[in-house]
Amino acid sequence: MDLIKESGLNLMISYYDERSFVINGKEYSTNLYINSLDHIASMDKAESNSNTIIQKAISLNSVDEIFLIGTGASLNHDMMIELLSHSSNYPFEVMNTASAVRTFNIVKSDGRKVSAILLLNH
Repeated sequence: MDLIKESGLNLMISYYDERSFVINGKEYSTNLYINSLDHIASMDKAESNSNTIIQKAISLNSVDEIFLIGTGASLNHDMMIELLSHSSNYPFEVMNTASAVRTFNIVKSDGRKVSAILLLNH
């Protein structure tokens, strides 16, 4: 997963459905990592299991006060339990992706640091 800095943009997620996201007018049809420093990266399906997400979240979340994990159209309870069992030292918030998108936009618009892993239903 390569982080791409979207220069000069204030990344906001303007649209989400089960197949794609629209961020600053650009459509993404893959799982995403996005943060308040305007970095964005696509994640393939192989990177979307609980263990990989935990490792990515821990390695990427060095500067943000909140880390959102959107588990798809509905809350994936098995993934939530697995993630939360590893999160005692990390500020993870696990929810469905629609809630994670809304929360990301709100937290970022408040000027707070936030990161998110957002999973689609493919």
